[in-house]
Amino acid sequence: MESKKIVRDFYIFMAIIAVFFLILFIPVFFSRNVWSDRLQKDLAKILENHYPQTYQVGEQITINSALSTSLVAYELLPAQTNFPEKTPAYGVIARITTLYGIMPAVYIYTGNEVSFVDFSILDSNLKKEGAIATGLKNSLQVQYWCSRIPQIITKSLTRNKDE
Repeated sequence: MESKKIVRDFYIFMAIIAVFFLILFIPVFFSRNVWSDRLQKDLAKILENHYPQTYQVGEQITINSALSTSLVAYELLPAQTNFPEKTPAYGVIARITTLYGIMPAVYIYTGNEVSFVDFSILDSNLKKEGAIATGLKNSLQVQYWCSRIPQIITKSLTRNKDE
C-alpha cells in the first residue's frame, strides 16, 4: 500500500515538473521567429548605414552547433538587379563579450574574407559610443570571430546541403 502511494506521489511530482517546463518552453518556442526577424532587421539597418544600397538581407542560415545561440548568419543578396553576381556573401551577427558587456558584432563573410562592420547596438553619431566602438574594433574578440566565421559558415552550409 505504501509503495503505491510513493509511486503515485512520484508521478504527481513528475507531472508538475513537466507542466513547469512546458510553461517555460512555450514562450521561447513562439518568440523564436520574432527574435530572428529582429536580428534580420538590425543586420539590414547596419549594412545600409555602412554599405548603402549594396546588400539585401535574405534567408537565415541554419547553424547546427553549440554556437547557434551566439551566432546567427543570413544570406546577403545584391540590392540591385544589375549588380554583378559575385561569390555568395553572408551577414553574420555574433555575440562578443567585451569590457562593456555582451555586444552584437556584425560581420560580412564573402567566401574568402571576413570583415568586421560594426556593433549593432552602438549609435555611431554619439561620440562616447563611437570611441567605444573604435577601441573595440581591434580587440581580440573581434579578431577571434573573424577567424572562426569561415569555418562555422562553411560547416553549416555543407551540413544543410547534406540534409
